[in-house]
Amino acid sequence: MRRTSLVAVLALAGCSAPQLYGGGQAWQKTECQRLQDAAERNRCMASTNRSYDDYKREQDTARSRP
Repeated sequence: MRRTSLVAVLALAGCSAPQLYGGGQAWQKTECQRLQDAAERNRCMASTNRSYDDYKREQDTARSRP
């Protein structure tokens, strides 16, 4: 399933933003596992370890910059 399709389905199901984020993280982990190169797979997996709160904080900070 494509990521945009997953987000659309979850949004229609009434999921909260943290639940949508978690669904996206789970999808990304699955995609990371498909990578053949171990170093690339490890970098990909490392990028899935950010919590929703950290993500939200970073987004809010980026939006507040001029």
